[in-house]
Amino acid sequence: MLPIGPTQIATPDQSFNAGVAGAMGSLSALTDIVASLHSVPLAQPLTSGELTSGFGARSDPFTENFAFHTGLDYSAPKGTNVHVTAPGVVVYAARFGDYGNTVEVDHGNHIRTRYGHLSQIGVTVGDRLEKGDIIGFVGSTGRSTGPHVHYEVWYDDVVRDPGRFIRAGHDVLKN
Repeated sequence: MLPIGPTQIATPDQSFNAGVAGAMGSLSALTDIVASLHSVPLAQPLTSGELTSGFGARSDPFTENFAFHTGLDYSAPKGTNVHVTAPGVVVYAARFGDYGNTVEVDHGNHIRTRYGHLSQIGVTVGDRLEKGDIIGFVGSTGRSTGPHVHYEVWYDDVVRDPGRFIRAGHDVLKN
């Protein structure tokens, strides 16, 4: 058996330093996760308003035929502030077909949100936004039956149910 040399024995200082380094690495990873969570749209676009149409199959209000609804509709009085649901950069701010006046925000990590039927747009392409910034105002532009905001979440170029993000936000961002 070979004797153990002094360089092979960890001193208390070395063990402590290794523990601190490991804890710092874990803390850094946790900080990155929290920062990523804050860039995900986990909030509603209105501080008040009523959910009037959900995501998925529904009867089209114009044709009464079965159709797929790609977002959530929140009704509120015309002119109510519409807020961006996570930090990001405005990539579209103009009229967009049936959506009427529309704002689209890129949040990074392949996530975008879209806000349609606005009475007025309050941002321009390239604007950097923080969560809660006002991007426009509730309206009824485009193919709309009354004042509301149509809200969509896109991930990897596929529309997703915004309600799932909002419900997750209620749990994740409580504190």
